[in-house]
Amino acid sequence: CAPTLLKLAVPHSHVHHLQEQRLIVGSRFVHGCDHLGDRHLYHRIRNVLSHEESGDRHHMAVETEELSSIAHAIPKWDLQFSWMPAEALDEDPFPEMKTDYGLNRPHLEEKKRRLFG
Repeated sequence: CAPTLLKLAVPHSHVHHLQEQRLIVGSRFVHGCDHLGDRHLYHRIRNVLSHEESGDRHHMAVETEELSSIAHAIPKWDLQFSWMPAEALDEDPFPEMKTDYGLNRPHLEEKKRRLFG
């Protein structure tokens, strides 16, 4: 990748998303280029430069504008979220814990999540 160019290999089902003015977002866990450091990748598509189909993948080069943060990609966003743990619906005053906050799975601490390389 570069600040104005991304080369992507996408499945057929995602090709229609690669249009002008659409956003490409990649977390720092998926996109590990050194020039971003610990930042996520945000690009706005300016132009599709090339498109080649190869088996079940489409190899595409897109001209982009690199955005410094999600605030530049989406300047205004309203979100409302509501959640209730399963224990809250139990009529027992001391219900058995059903919600897993990660405390019940110490074996997961040993695994590191890597989506690239």
